[in-house]
Amino acid sequence: MGTITIDDVEYEFDDLTDEQKAIVGQLSRCQQKMAELQSEFDIVQVANAVYVNKLKALLASGEDDV
Repeated sequence: MGTITIDDVEYEFDDLTDEQKAIVGQLSRCQQKMAELQSEFDIVQVANAVYVNKLKALLASGEDDV
């Protein structure tokens, strides 16, 4: 797998213990999940802005009727 870097120190993956390798795997999964969640958050944030703008437009078009 090569090397991993933690706090500017490089470690050979093959030199890690099984427990350390397992933790590296968990860290990798955590980073993947964080990236997925960030992407979902970005999508929801855009959708929220669209809904706010749509509501503003609907409210503005009916201002004279209130």
